Amino acid sequence: MFTRNTVVATSLVATGLLALLGGASARDHVNGVLTPTDRAFVRAVAESNTAEIRTSQMALTHTNNPAVLKFARHMIHDHTIAQGQLARIASNNGGRATMHLSPQDAAAGRKLMRLHGAAFDRAYMSVQLQGHTKAVGLFQNEIAHGRNSDVTNFATANVKTIQDHLQMASDITGTQNRPSRVKNPRTLHG
Repeated sequence: MFTRNTVVATSLVATGLLALLGGASARDHVNGVLTPTDRAFVRAVAESNTAEIRTSQMALTHTNNPAVLKFARHMIHDHTIAQGQLARIASNNGGRATMHLSPQDAAAGRKLMRLHGAAFDRAYMSVQLQGHTKAVGLFQNEIAHGRNSDVTNFATANVKTIQDHLQMASDITGTQNRPSRVKNPRTLHG
């Protein structure tokens, strides 16, 4: 009887042998296991989703601005769905997408908790711009370098949503932070 570890190890050995024989490359996808790149992406996106949900929940009671309120509701909805998808993908591939905050996100949350009204709006939208700018890069990196097809498919399916969030935050703040639209960096050859 084969255990999960035996199957994964056999799959990895077969992938390596195929690569040596010219039938596969280091960029081929593996399932059932998260590579270090895939695992780092899952952790970072889970932390980002958690931060988006928590700070946006704060916005529901800390803002009087209808545009910020609408944006916050949109963030709660989209990032809750994404977190559920990510958790299922991680679990199916031997990982976890936990609802923890990074130290930076926790500090930003503490700062936001003390603010209300226009001061909250400025700080919250600044956090949104920074967070979504960073997230676009994370997603694009996973699309280009990830190996687990479940995780890279998640990144590919959701990168436009993150770019749209960045665009909405840019529109609300009046900044010119326009996200680049990269469909799939793997298919772009300069």
